[in-house]
Amino acid sequence: MASFILGNDPIATGEVVRPYPGRAHATLLLGVHHGEHSVTEGARAPLRLFHDDVELVLHGTPVQIMRTPEGWPLVRWVAGAGTLHRVLRPRYYQGVPARLVAEDALKEVGEKPGALDLPSVLRVWVRHAESAYRLLWRLAEREGRAIYVGEDGKVHAERPEWPKGPEVPGAKALGPGAYLAPLDLSLRPGAEATLWLGGVRVPVRVSRIVYRLEKATMEVWRA
Repeated sequence: MASFILGNDPIATGEVVRPYPGRAHATLLLGVHHGEHSVTEGARAPLRLFHDDVELVLHGTPVQIMRTPEGWPLVRWVAGAGTLHRVLRPRYYQGVPARLVAEDALKEVGEKPGALDLPSVLRVWVRHAESAYRLLWRLAEREGRAIYVGEDGKVHAERPEWPKGPEVPGAKALGPGAYLAPLDLSLRPGAEATLWLGGVRVPVRVSRIVYRLEKATMEVWRA
């Protein structure tokens, strides 16, 4: 039996997108009337997905709550604090660890830093008036790292290693690099899954997963 909950509110249906690198985001129709929901814009609320005895908890924030014509809440949710789009003040650095530049940016916009594997010392670094995400992307590209928001809602930087993930039966091709499969919450983006396509085992480095909650299916995208 499947159950999907945002904060303390049941989810009727929706779509959850998990890219790697990047941050998860979702569009969710809640199963309570508008005005009766407990989640609020800008206040952190975990997204809890339970299916086939596997529970996945993604920590994040509703950034917009709308009302459908039928009177149901439609929520836009993102992993983390939802503030990576905010523009930073220009700043000049000299002789500092790249990790410190990333931590400064995250604290300035209200995101939580996680494990930031950015080992270089920057002789000179100019921080432009740019979004926090753009700055992190520049640092990560320079260091050969992937920037992503983890299940804990914190921002991480790591060298992609593509660990082995689960075997996924019952998959079928949707198009170039895209597959449809039964919902499997144990599969993580950034891992290598083995998809069973008509009896053939196909290894896939997963760069993106899209959960279709109503049909309990997922799209798996190849890196």
